[in-house]
Amino acid sequence: MAMESYEAPAIALVAVVSEEETLHKLSRLESEGFLALTRLDHSAEPDILSPGLILFEIRLMEAFEDLNLLRTWRQKRPLQPILAICSNDDEDFILEAFKSGATNYLLSSVSPEILSEHLKNLYKLSEAPRLVEIQNNAMLRSMDAERLATEAKIRAEADRKLAVAEAEANQRTRDIMDNLHEGFFMIESNLSVSDTTSRSCLDIFRQPIAGAEIGNALGLASGQEDFLRNAVEQLFEDFMPLEVNLSLLPKKLLTLDNRILGFTYTPILASNKSPEKLIVEAVDLTQSIRLQEAFEKTQRLNEALLRILSDKEPFRDFLRDSKKELETLASDCEETLAKRLLHTLKGNSAVMGLEAVAQRVHTIESEFETISPGAQASFLAISAQEIEDEFQKFLSKHGEILQISWTENKTSYSLSEAELKFLRFYLKHENETHREMAEKILKRLSYRSIKSILVGFDMMASRLAEQLGKELRFKLIGGQQKLDPLVYSPLLKSLVHSLRNAIDHGIENPEKREALGKNPEGYVQFKFERTAEQMIRISIQDDGAGIKIGRIKAKAIEKGLISSSEAESLTREAAMLLIFRDGLSTADELTETSGRGVGMACIREEVEALQGTIEIKSKEGVGTLTVITVPDLSPP
Repeated sequence: MAMESYEAPAIALVAVVSEEETLHKLSRLESEGFLALTRLDHSAEPDILSPGLILFEIRLMEAFEDLNLLRTWRQKRPLQPILAICSNDDEDFILEAFKSGATNYLLSSVSPEILSEHLKNLYKLSEAPRLVEIQNNAMLRSMDAERLATEAKIRAEADRKLAVAEAEANQRTRDIMDNLHEGFFMIESNLSVSDTTSRSCLDIFRQPIAGAEIGNALGLASGQEDFLRNAVEQLFEDFMPLEVNLSLLPKKLLTLDNRILGFTYTPILASNKSPEKLIVEAVDLTQSIRLQEAFEKTQRLNEALLRILSDKEPFRDFLRDSKKELETLASDCEETLAKRLLHTLKGNSAVMGLEAVAQRVHTIESEFETISPGAQASFLAISAQEIEDEFQKFLSKHGEILQISWTENKTSYSLSEAELKFLRFYLKHENETHREMAEKILKRLSYRSIKSILVGFDMMASRLAEQLGKELRFKLIGGQQKLDPLVYSPLLKSLVHSLRNAIDHGIENPEKREALGKNPEGYVQFKFERTAEQMIRISIQDDGAGIKIGRIKAKAIEKGLISSSEAESLTREAAMLLIFRDGLSTADELTETSGRGVGMACIREEVEALQGTIEIKSKEGVGTLTVITVPDLSPP
């Protein structure tokens, strides 16, 4: 049924749209005289002069990118109505759209008639604010000119007062500095320490530093002096903005005698605003940092114990799985499997809060790289016992609280009142139908919620992000669903590697994210769904840096996993799946988190064991979506 002709003047609409269905609806409204339509691609700059309304389409695969674009439109046109349209009906997502600047939100499936009504209502709101905006812009330009003139006067007066204050301050500097507990000194542009140093510098650096070159004056550990020298040299070169150069100066450095020194910096600027000298405040942080580390370690241990006590079954499952993995390690398993088992043991121990176990496994991983093939079996047998000893130490130390031993093999189950009543009824009135129902109930007794199998993932994610200087929000969707742990626990627990990879390789640090126009807080989401085809779909999504295809291919060629000609013939999708190959890692150096090229291969192994599939979609600078699909062998 056609819409009635629109007799009022056509509504001016800027449409940032790419989907054909939405374009078709808008074209229809334009042909009927309802709209004066201007279409823009998502890559176009916001049209800050356009009158009327904005229709902004949020694409599904580019959702994180489009929300950032929506924020840009809102910043450019703070008073102009923006109607967001998308096929996503998730309440959290719709809330994010409103937070990003949408005035209203419609689903893509909306009819042209309803769309026209919303546009008509928003149009009534658009004209008055636009006139106000034009007036405000003129007023702001006038105020800005006045502000610049005032600032110039203030700067001139400040420069005069500074010259007077500097002359007076120089006279008192020596007396003040000699009575400070902190170490104060000044670095000249030639990278030498000036003659003006506080008396405490001798206590902090254990040697005179006046007149010495900074790379050799402070008694820093190997590599630390070069780090400081290069950062200060870059500051004086004044090639990058001052704020950037100051942010690159090291805040903490290690000395030759294993002390930790903290540094703060204040630049003295020349008349052209370039750095002329650098005032440095140094303080010995060793004791306070060691105390803080001890406190944080105790706090993490307490959190782990409380988490275990709140639900002991996931921890018992972890111990049982760990014992099996250690038995496999000690039974002369082949090298690739050993690496996977060690890496998974380390990741899941960290998730459970068993830091000593995780650290011991990390050491064994590094040592295993150096063992000759003929000595690997005996090394793994000894290492398995060492890891077991670490487990035993933890359980023995906290046995009074946990009441769990390494040798126990018990599992507790819970029944609903209805299920208990049925089982009692079955015992009195046994027949074939009742037997089948009873068997289903007994089978479901062993099922565990996904959330309980992944217990500790949220704490591990938060702790790892903090260690890497990143901000992170981790979300688990569908965690209340129950699965057979005997079937799915190995796969679910292997996902710790995907989470660690997303945080380490994917999520950028807050400064870089802000520079890219992103929220400084990164986002990682695990979503579990049961499909109508009796499959379980696991979606792992982040809004990080995305996968660099060229880097993956180069690393794969470097490791001998593929040839150059094979790399050229790979599709984008096939190239991304290379991250699941044994031995492939894009990390530049080996750390406790990454660099061995083992973790993602563990996930692939578990998916293949369940005859499942893995798909990856990624866009550089936007994020990555990994979809794992496996058969649903434990229906509710």
